[in-house]
Amino acid sequence: MDAHLTIVGGIFSDDEHKKLCSLIEQFQLAEHITFVGYSDCVEEYYKAADIFVLSSAWEGFGNVIVEAMSFGLPVIATNCNYGPSEILESGRYGRLVDVGDYQGFAKAVEDEVGCTLVAPELLISRSQHFSETNIAREYHQLIREVVHG
Repeated sequence: MDAHLTIVGGIFSDDEHKKLCSLIEQFQLAEHITFVGYSDCVEEYYKAADIFVLSSAWEGFGNVIVEAMSFGLPVIATNCNYGPSEILESGRYGRLVDVGDYQGFAKAVEDEVGCTLVAPELLISRSQHFSETNIAREYHQLIREVVHG
C-alpha cells in the first residue's frame, strides 16, 4: 500500500527516536515517514490526513482523538487506559487495538483503508459531545449534584 506516515509532536525519548530512525533506515522507509515535531498548526495536518492513528501505551484523556474526529478523520487507537475507549465508545466510533499488538494495529489500518468503519459526519457529531460547552455543562451538573445531594 502506498502510504505516508506524518508524526506530529515532540520526541519523548532521544533513545527511542534514534531506534526509530535506525529502523526507518534499515527498512528504507525514509520517503514514507516524516517527523514534524511540535506544531501550532495541527489543523493543517488533520486536513491533509486520511486516517488518524494513536499508538500510545497510556493516555490522559486523548484530546487528539477528539480533534481528529472533529475533522471527520477515521481513528485507529490503542485501547490503553483512559480516553480512547471512552471517546470511541468501545470501538463504535473507531478501531481499537490492544497495546503492543503491532500486527493487529497494521491490520486495523489495512481494514480502515479497505472499508471505512464510520462516516465522517458521525465522527464530527461524536466529537461535539466533548466540546467545551458540553463538558462545562456536565461539570456544572456534577458539582450541583455533589453540593445539593
